[in-house]
Amino acid sequence: MQSEDRRAPQVLRAKVTVTAVFIAHGLVFSSWAAHIPHVKAELGLSDAGLGTALFGAPLGSLVATLLSHWALPRWGSHRLIPVAVAGYVVAGATVGLAGSAAALFGALALWGLFQGALDVAMNTQAGTVERLARAPIMARFHGMWSVGALVGAVIGAACVSLGIGLTAQLTGLGLVVLIVVEPLTRRLIPDAAGAAASSAPAPDARTWMTPGVAILAAVSFASFLCEGAATDWSANYLRNVIGAGPSVAALSYTAYTCAMVITRFGAPRLHARVSSRRLLPALAL
Repeated sequence: MQSEDRRAPQVLRAKVTVTAVFIAHGLVFSSWAAHIPHVKAELGLSDAGLGTALFGAPLGSLVATLLSHWALPRWGSHRLIPVAVAGYVVAGATVGLAGSAAALFGALALWGLFQGALDVAMNTQAGTVERLARAPIMARFHGMWSVGALVGAVIGAACVSLGIGLTAQLTGLGLVVLIVVEPLTRRLIPDAAGAAASSAPAPDARTWMTPGVAILAAVSFASFLCEGAATDWSANYLRNVIGAGPSVAALSYTAYTCAMVITRFGAPRLHARVSSRRLLPALAL
């Protein structure tokens, strides 16, 4: 009991840091969605050309996921997060400098690489903090990611309305993240501490894919597919198909992230009344 009391301030500091990292992750990337129609027009890209360039981000993220599987056991999320945060904001600032479809693809792939690495590392650290806190707080972290995404979408829409370019916007946001978040990362906790505090048995590498995991993976795949479509194409659709003005088109992803915030923070009450077995199929539908 005394060791838990001594650990409480450390866990609280780690909670604050993980929350800040989740917010920063959602904030920076979502802020660029409003600029996609402008980038498309500036580079003279067709829909197919834009789609090919945008594929760089998920490709980089996928590579990062595979690399993180190797890196996390060796270095731990508390060491990877500071590196990933710095790389994330620096790589993001290069996206607005792309002068061709190939350059945009490369910049987004690099950005996606650090984004994916940060995604895996921050969720691993969130699991460590959750085990030490002995409370189900993961949903709060993801809710704060949605808040960051909403704020980022609003910032992106505002910058489009004011004529502020993508490079200036991402550089400014990146500096804020580096100044605010990077010093906090010294408060992160080694993953081994969370593993020691958990009473759950270690997973068997031979049974990593069970029917339950496969179903959840399929649901996650479909969810990210829809989210990616909303991020990459909503503003372009309103601008070039519906004929909305730049400011209105820029708000499309803001509406999406606003709905995400409302449902994520309302989900615990809904989940308290409806079992996961019934709730998950309904939400997936």
